[in-house]
Amino acid sequence: MNIVIAEDHVMMRDVLSKACSTSFGHKVVAESSTGRDTLEAIALTRPDLLLLDLQLPDRTGFEIIESMGSAAKIVKILILSSHCDDYTVYRVENSNVAGFIDKHTGTIPILGQALEAIGSGGRFYSEQFKTRSAHRRSNPKSFDKFLTPRERTILSMLSLLPTERAVAIHLGISIKTVETHKLNIFRKLEIRSSAELIRYANQHGFSHLSSHQALA
Repeated sequence: MNIVIAEDHVMMRDVLSKACSTSFGHKVVAESSTGRDTLEAIALTRPDLLLLDLQLPDRTGFEIIESMGSAAKIVKILILSSHCDDYTVYRVENSNVAGFIDKHTGTIPILGQALEAIGSGGRFYSEQFKTRSAHRRSNPKSFDKFLTPRERTILSMLSLLPTERAVAIHLGISIKTVETHKLNIFRKLEIRSSAELIRYANQHGFSHLSSHQALA
């Protein structure tokens, strides 16, 4: 397979590149450290596979997938992330990617297994990912069973931005609308305070964007 590697840590990118080419016999056609460079590399090289870190300096991996448009249906995507929380897993499941490897438990042999599976037309998800997914699906009080997509966005923004006014400005809506969504989140998740909301967001992965990504 022809592979593009999107990873902002130089050492990690170098390890991935050598493993893909030397150990597993694939061709790394481009490497990138930002979302912008990743999208340019995909357009120029038209790879078979994108190895995608979810946390690049200028945008998230999910934003890159969205920006890829129709190319996301052609280029297979294997996500590499240090976050394997409920919200990340949920978003991965709804992004139609070919696989996910958790950086904390992933190894080079596991990467090889993933490349082999995806190269053969299959999918590959790490054990931690599958365990987290099963736990969320079996939880009758999981956020995805109660919150609307807009409420999930509001929950994420409330955990990242300092005030409800800032959230309103960022999303281009009124403060009253933000407050209404916040009250609905409180009611649906049985949350009683803003501090408890922040704790919930942190525990379940709603606050993993960097502040400048939230404000971009």
